[in-house]
Amino acid sequence: MIDENRRNPIVFWIFFSLFLLICFFVFAEPLPREFTASPVWYKKITGGASMPPSGTESPFVIDGISGFFSAEGFFHTVAAQSSSILMGETSWLALPPREPAIKTIMSMKAQALGSIPANEIPFFAGKRLFSTSIDTMRLASYTEKGEALWNYAFPCQLSAFDANEALAAAGMLDGSVELVGNDGKQLSIFSPGGSRLQVILGLSSSANGNYIAMVSGIDRQRLVILGRGDKDYRVVAHRYLESDFRTPVSVFILPDDRYVLYEQPDGIGVFSIDGKENIVLPIQAQTFSVHRGFKSDLYYIVAKNDDSAELIVFSPPDRILGRVLLPPGTDFYRFTAKSLFLGYESGLSRIDFKEE
Repeated sequence: MIDENRRNPIVFWIFFSLFLLICFFVFAEPLPREFTASPVWYKKITGGASMPPSGTESPFVIDGISGFFSAEGFFHTVAAQSSSILMGETSWLALPPREPAIKTIMSMKAQALGSIPANEIPFFAGKRLFSTSIDTMRLASYTEKGEALWNYAFPCQLSAFDANEALAAAGMLDGSVELVGNDGKQLSIFSPGGSRLQVILGLSSSANGNYIAMVSGIDRQRLVILGRGDKDYRVVAHRYLESDFRTPVSVFILPDDRYVLYEQPDGIGVFSIDGKENIVLPIQAQTFSVHRGFKSDLYYIVAKNDDSAELIVFSPPDRILGRVLLPPGTDFYRFTAKSLFLGYESGLSRIDFKEE
């Protein structure tokens, strides 16, 4: 359960001041309307439930506690620190400590919906439920109720993956990329080449499936963008990179299909889909994620390093409008149209962006 309607005054006012700073930087330029950011609530999660789930809640994992929460600040927890939980938008799975074991898919109300077979590793991507074989050479797609949709075999182990409502994109250790449609059939296969060692280290597909971006190869590394043509995907832009990553790389296509953000040693690269622009933002990040802002031309970047996380307000291609370090221990964040939810120290806060 939660400490009902009780706010931690110190944490609350720290966040209030923090977001005033964001507002100061973001809205320093004159705008036709005034926007503000206001803290709405902060509540501590201690297990149990503050009310039964209605089915409209969002998932969270904070300080080892998993469950669902509503925008009004009500919680329903499904597991405490001792369990390993995989959270989806409307369902969840308890992961066994060892294989082989069947994984049961549970609803918000803890009702069994279906199962994932033994020796398969489940995961959520693009709000879809998948599983891979232990050697990652076979991919299966499921509904959140555990109904099998299709099963697909790859010629090599997976090294990168992305999915959305349009397709699933799989990058492999041999440097090839295969695109799989919602019917489980191959849409395209591509090998970028151009490097001494072939491997796909990062992969992103646009929401409509029209573009695929990847960071490929070692010695030298390349950023390659594929675009959907009349019959197949083709290269629409590429560039060689100065990086020499040997681990997974963050890549993200912005929703308007104009720019690709990609990880670089000296910051975050911004590359236009047409290949005419390339800019490096001064943002150090071992991994990063990108989220829509409350205006169409604003995005939030959450940049993570070993012991810190930073929130950056960004307008493409190169305007950094504000940035602030998130409090130590922040291990959860979720953005909606005009709200930000942050989890830290077994608690959750809501901050609203408003137009006045």
